[in-house]
Amino acid sequence: MSALERKANLTHEDRIKIIGHCEMNTDFDSSNRKIRDHLKFIISNSPSMPGLIHCNALQLILHRSYEKELADLWQEQIEKHGDDNFVLTNAAAFFKKHNHGDEQRAIRLCKRVLSRDPKNERALFVLIRSINSMLFSANEVEEKKVTAQNLFRYLTRFWEVIENPHHKQSAAADLALVAVEAGYYPEVFHFSRIVIESGTILSDSFDNLSNIHKAHTAAGLAHLQSGDRANAINELFCSAHSEGLRGPMAQSDPLPFLLHEFAKRQDFEPILEFKEKTINNWKESYVLESFVEAAREKQQPCIDENSLLIASKLTEYYEYEVRL
Repeated sequence: MSALERKANLTHEDRIKIIGHCEMNTDFDSSNRKIRDHLKFIISNSPSMPGLIHCNALQLILHRSYEKELADLWQEQIEKHGDDNFVLTNAAAFFKKHNHGDEQRAIRLCKRVLSRDPKNERALFVLIRSINSMLFSANEVEEKKVTAQNLFRYLTRFWEVIENPHHKQSAAADLALVAVEAGYYPEVFHFSRIVIESGTILSDSFDNLSNIHKAHTAAGLAHLQSGDRANAINELFCSAHSEGLRGPMAQSDPLPFLLHEFAKRQDFEPILEFKEKTINNWKESYVLESFVEAAREKQQPCIDENSLLIASKLTEYYEYEVRL
């Protein structure tokens, strides 16, 4: 037991910290009991606590019986405090992650908040993450397109209301990618330009460089899917050597979407040239090497299909989550 847990009178903030520590505990059963007990106390006594939106979204695995117990408790609070936007968004964050991932329930709660407060950042934040989960699991082409269009609509509203320039740039980069999935090609180019132009005034942070790479990738996808191979190749190469891209990006992987589209078309030369243009970027990237080795053999690479889903690469906004 930590010194924090031995305190005589735990505050709600103390309980949130203990739940966070439980995430790293190797004793699964003990951790789950603690998480349940502390969450029950907070949900029962302070369901509108701002920090709960962060706590509920932690990647914790709860016993199903505990999830049901906490879900029922949240439902009681929804019925008691139906006019409290903090309660509804906290509950939505819980249902998005837990209760078997009940995204539809989370979406309904967020839309309930937005119906009376259209610019509520908390509701928009939970809503876009819930819709993105649905996009990740969508199987049919038309289902993906409609879900992406819905995500684009609310992500645009999120982008419009947030003020932090780094988060705003990340949202614009995500909008460019989501617009590809939605089939909104003019919007792809619009938000790609916003990202690239904002990159000249933001520092060479990992997020900034990653967003620029994402913007060029999105624009390349839109060009290629519109039949414009020359501009698609140009965007691919721009994504490889954007100014200042070396350094932080050397620890990461390139986005696979545009490389994959060229490979699907049996168009391997751009992939091999992309590798040459990356210079020192992604020196140890398994993803890039998989594409390059397959291209040399004029074959499709064997990589995880989930990594080819645009929904898997959208910003999680964890730092933004803490601020909420």
